Amino acid sequence: LDKSSHVLYSNRSAAYLKAGKFQESLDDAEKTIQLNSSWPKGYSRKGAVLFALQKYDEAFATYNKGKNC
Repeated sequence: LDKSSHVLYSNRSAAYLKAGKFQESLDDAEKTIQLNSSWPKGYSRKGAVLFALQKYDEAFATYNKGKNC
């Protein structure tokens, strides 16, 4: 594994979300953003898991932050 690959963490975040592993998904989404904060898909991944956790205001804010990248 390339621990500096934001794409790897993004893809794993999506897989965790589909598996219902919300904390792992959120952790990987945050790592994606940490590694490449100018890549909108990281914010999309984080927004999706926050939405799944019914944290709608946080999800909305995260999606909006990502659209400004």
